[in-house]
Amino acid sequence: MLVQRLQQPVIQRSTAAVLVAYGGCLAWLSLTPVPAGVTVSDKLLHVGAYGLFMMLAAPVALVSALRTLGLLAGAIVLYSASLEVAQAFVPGRYPSGLDLLANAVGVALAVIVLLALRRSFVAGARPPVPGP
Repeated sequence: MLVQRLQQPVIQRSTAAVLVAYGGCLAWLSLTPVPAGVTVSDKLLHVGAYGLFMMLAAPVALVSALRTLGLLAGAIVLYSASLEVAQAFVPGRYPSGLDLLANAVGVALAVIVLLALRRSFVAGARPPVPGP
């Protein structure tokens, strides 16, 4: 039943809107100068931010073909790479391969969670096996 709800066009369009808005927020955060005095290692923030980005795609990823899940993950990693490159043109910001790696780790962890959820949805969608 949940799968049918996730397949509704309004849910799919809403998911797309959320992904675009979140992507815009990530772009703004990535392309504005870092405030003075920030000394926290940001790698965990990158993992969390991009893991959340991938998880926000769950309504699409859970009901689409596995290929779609892979395409979404690849698109998010490419988007993060483009933001890292763009940082070279922002005063006070520098592109970082380690940031890109942390972004990719966040996406990969979210994909693992989404694959586990897909598996449970598929198992839940099967009719129950009659007992002996």
